[in-house]
Amino acid sequence: MDKHFILVDCQHAFRKNHSTDTALLEVTDQIWKGMDKQQVTTDVLVDLSKAFAKVDHKILLDKVTKCGICCDWFWSYLTARTQAVQQDDTLSEFLPTSSGVPQGSCLGLVLFSIYTNDLPQNINSKVVMCADDTQILASYQLDNQQSAFTMVQSDLMALQLWMVKNHLTINTAKTQVITVTAEESTC
Repeated sequence: MDKHFILVDCQHAFRKNHSTDTALLEVTDQIWKGMDKQQVTTDVLVDLSKAFAKVDHKILLDKVTKCGICCDWFWSYLTARTQAVQQDDTLSEFLPTSSGVPQGSCLGLVLFSIYTNDLPQNINSKVVMCADDTQILASYQLDNQQSAFTMVQSDLMALQLWMVKNHLTINTAKTQVITVTAEESTC
């Protein structure tokens, strides 16, 4: 995937030379650059509800194919899986799964990255992704606040449309908006 530049640069998880540290550096750099220009930076920290469990197999396989990767093997890897729930000593009946990537597997993490790979194409602001966490950053002059608000609102609407199209849900209880100004920085 690295050799053929399949994943977008703003995805910082599950790949060589990318990590939570590089994601944090990219976010911090955006904020500091804005502060150097006396700009305000708004950072929308988006959390997804049960992201890995909601990956739609058909959509995922379409995206894998668009990346130029043969899907036959992935289809057999994802289908014919079952799951059960255990509470205390009671185990439920095993039922087939129609969505989700196997959690705890390296391949599941890579497949999730492919699944979300086209998200930044729909957003005008800077996007930083690390696994199922996405940040949307916009820096702007304080006197241009209304225009920036409109842009961020447009990005959030585009994000919501992408989420619906890809059968994912934003966890509004954990999603936050943070605004940083040069006056607030005392570091």
